[in-house]
Parts: sequence; C-alpha cells; structure tokens
Amino acid sequence: MEKFSKYRDEATGIAPYLPISRIQDNQVVHVLKHVVGILKLPIIFVLLLIHGLVVQWIPPARQSFLKLILLVMGLHAWNVSSEDKKRSRDRRLSKFLPQSGDMIVSNFISPLDPLVYSVLFDSMFALPTAEGNGYVQYSAFSLFFNALTLPTNSDKNTGRPLAEILSEASAQSKVLVVFPEGTTSNGRGLLPIVEVPVPKDCKVFPTALKYEPQEITTPLPRNAFLWLYQCISNFHISAYIRFSRAVTEVETKDIAAHICQVGRLKMIGQNLDRRTKAEFANAWNRRNG
Repeated sequence: MEKFSKYRDEATGIAPYLPISRIQDNQVVHVLKHVVGILKLPIIFVLLLIHGLVVQWIPPARQSFLKLILLVMGLHAWNVSSEDKKRSRDRRLSKFLPQSGDMIVSNFISPLDPLVYSVLFDSMFALPTAEGNGYVQYSAFSLFFNALTLPTNSDKNTGRPLAEILSEASAQSKVLVVFPEGTTSNGRGLLPIVEVPVPKDCKVFPTALKYEPQEITTPLPRNAFLWLYQCISNFHISAYIRFSRAVTEVETKDIAAHICQVGRLKMIGQNLDRRTKAEFANAWNRRNG
C-alpha cells in the first residue's frame, strides 16, 4: 500500500478513496449469498420497472415503494436519530427532523444515499459543479448512478445558485438534500466540502450517513449491475442516519464540523478533494488491472 500513501490523509491516516474489502465468508455462507442474490435479481428488476413506469408518477406511493425496493436490496434496519432528541422529553422523532423547505447537508458514500433520503422525505438533491461555483439539481436515480462514477472535471450545464434550487424544493414541498463533497468516499472521513451558501432563515440539518457492512460504499467507480448484485446478495444491511440539531445562517466550516460531530467522522485535508479521486482511480486501476 506504500504506492498509495500520497492518497492517505496525513493528519488522520484515513485513505478516503480506498475501497473497503468484503468480509470473507465460509463456503456455505458464500453459496447461500449467491442463491439469495440470484433469487432476488428478477424481483428487483420488476420492482424497478414498476417504479419507473408507474410509481414515480404517483407521489403518495413513491416513498413506500422505494422502501420496498430497499428492503429487497437487503436494507432491513433503519437507525434514524437526532442530536436534538436527547435534549427533549418528547419521544416523537419527527418533531426534530427536517420538514419541507429545510435543507439537509450530508456526506456522500453510496448509491443508496439518495434512495434512503427519498424514503425518509420527499426530497430534491443537489451537488456542486466541478468548479464549485454553483450547484446542479439531481433526481434520486440520476444521483444513484452518479455515485458509481468519477466526478467530472467540467459540467455540461452551468450551476445554479443553491438558494434558487432550495426555493424550487420549497415550492414543491420538498426537502433539499445537498452533498457538498461532490463525490463519494468510503465513509471513513468527510472529504473537503465546497461553499454551502445558506439562505437567510433556512433551517439546515448537518447529517451523517453510515452503512453496515461498509463494503457497499463506492469510493471508486463500480459497475451498476455488479454493485446491485453485491447489495441484494447480502443477508442484512443497516443504515445509520444521524441528524444534527437545526442551524441557521451558519458558515460552511461549521456545517462540516457538525457533520463530523454527529457522524463521529474526521475531516480530510484539502489535498484529498474530489479532484484527487481521478488520480487515485488511475493508480488503483494500474495496480489492480
């Protein structure tokens, strides 16, 4: 691994783009996982087809149907928590979660991320442009495929002000989910984030995502079919979604600090931003063929 030492953060020792190895199973478990994966394949494709042709046009059914898709993919355990809930005697978690017109600012680690947020909220998504001078709006499934690719060096479309996208989300009674890292990591640290211009009076919820097993993260490009098969052949996937308390008129560096605090993450140095990812991917591919 000496060859990749330049892609390891000096302060934390974290290599954010290094793929996490799969846990080695015994022969029986290995065979059973393949049986499960093969049995689930036609089911997941039928569900995705139904969603694409019918359900996506029926707003009341979208969230429940996406949860069913994630269940078939292996996501059985949802661990949703709020930093503010500890400070209240009210046991209703929804009181402390984002509402329409609010903004979630999250780390980005897997194609599951936009689907998870879409189950929890009626969501709209935004990623920064390659130059970091604006944001691009995404749907859940366009962001799903984005998480399986390298970040582009240039954008076909000019970025829009984040306030404009937030206004559109609010008008549609949606929550805006922003991934300011601009690309996925392996979830072991928070990549450098671009400027997040928070409109006045907007509630911002810094949020951290984690999964078990961690091998389903996609710090490097993956074939969509092979990644999907890896997910559905797992017996059990857990999602951990931890929301910070709502903040307003907050600076970008403070948003990053909140994400790290609730997710127990370390901040990664500026030398390992998303532009470095392509360099690492090339070095990784040369070594691993």
